[in-house]
Amino acid sequence: MILKLALFIYIVGALIGAYFLSRTQWAKRISISERLFQTLHIVGALSGIVGVGLTITMPESILSEHIYEVVLMPVFTIYLYVGVALLAQGEDTFDEKQVSNMANAGGLAFGASWIVVLVIDKLHQAEVFPEAVFFPLYHFSALAIYSAAVAYFFRKA
Repeated sequence: MILKLALFIYIVGALIGAYFLSRTQWAKRISISERLFQTLHIVGALSGIVGVGLTITMPESILSEHIYEVVLMPVFTIYLYVGVALLAQGEDTFDEKQVSNMANAGGLAFGASWIVVLVIDKLHQAEVFPEAVFFPLYHFSALAIYSAAVAYFFRKA
């Protein structure tokens, strides 16, 4: 119960803070630098990989003990920061290379997500995982694939 309350307070506080921060002059100076862009996707990939590992090792407690939400908190925080930059600066926040990297990674993640869904479905049919962990396993897998692909394309370019 304490963890649930702490997560709720964190999310509400972060959203209220982001709303008011996006209305300040400081928010207009936030830029999506290459370092922030890379950090965003490295944290996303790590959270996805940790989430897949925890979902596989303890599928019953991933949802009941709110591990799912705890693993997503770092990604949520960075996405919220990027959201403030997008609200303050508009659509010109990302440069062409970043947009290209995200588009390439999105295509790769879309194709790979079909394979992930098929594998998860086969594991569920074999009664390896309960059906309640289908969404967390898929979500963490998609997050890991997309974020790792963006980080890879960013490094490659």
